[in-house]
Amino acid sequence: MKNNLFSGDKLFFLVATHGLPLDIAVGKIFNAGFTIDWTGFIDAALAGGWQPRRILTAIECSALEAISDNDYCNEVIIRVKLYLINKVL
Repeated sequence: MKNNLFSGDKLFFLVATHGLPLDIAVGKIFNAGFTIDWTGFIDAALAGGWQPRRILTAIECSALEAISDNDYCNEVIIRVKLYLINKVL
């Protein structure tokens, strides 16, 4: 689908430090032709003290809001859930 990968830890830094709304960032990144390294985002968020539920909710809401490709959006959400389950257990 898309070849370029946007750093998840960089995305988390922009959201956590500069207050950039995640849905706006996701939309801009996705529309610019990038995919997002969600595992990097999750790892940075966990290291930053975010709880798994907060991470999942933030990613779900932003993906649903910003990504118009429903199949891709659903795939992102499923993979995020699986990654979080494996990280937490």
